[in-house]
Amino acid sequence: MSLGELLRTKSSEYELLAEWHAERAPLDDEHFVACQAMAVVGIVLREVAEAIEVEWGEGADTF
Repeated sequence: MSLGELLRTKSSEYELLAEWHAERAPLDDEHFVACQAMAVVGIVLREVAEAIEVEWGEGADTF
């Protein structure tokens, strides 16, 4: 698995957690904050994965 793929997988996990917290946000402000934080982390991971693949190419980041 390449670094880009790994980062995208983690990004998807954070996006799923963000959805879980979003469902509970009307019940508690902490869930709203967690939702926003998880969404930001997911976006950042996806952007880093894209930057890595653009900068070093798809084959250069394999383990």
